[in-house]
Amino acid sequence: MTIYLVAFGVLLVCGSYVHLYFLGAEVSSLNFYVSNIYLFHAVFSFLLCSVFYVLSKIHKFQHQLGFIYLGALLFKVLAFSVIFYSVLFQQETLSYNERLSLLIPVFVFMAPELYFISKILLKIHPVKN
Repeated sequence: MTIYLVAFGVLLVCGSYVHLYFLGAEVSSLNFYVSNIYLFHAVFSFLLCSVFYVLSKIHKFQHQLGFIYLGALLFKVLAFSVIFYSVLFQQETLSYNERLSLLIPVFVFMAPELYFISKILLKIHPVKN
């Protein structure tokens, strides 16, 4: 589980700094902190991968992990919507930079999350050629 902490920690720090660097002066026009968005995704992805690692060791849950992951993705979207409700729903429209700043961290953290989850699932159910 240490690899998850390191991977998502590095993505949190590097991703948010690179994102802020490319935004430059546009940071002041955002109605939220980009680092909070990155922090949410880093914590949620770390917890999700850690929980899946633990659940993969319990025989009772091994065949259900794919379905649990789909439910976890739905929960992630709902939790994000609740936590960042004011950013998402209380403004009339989001600017292009705001929309990108909300969407980029999703993909930044989705890639390693899917990689780690797929490795866990492949250990349980290896592909047979």
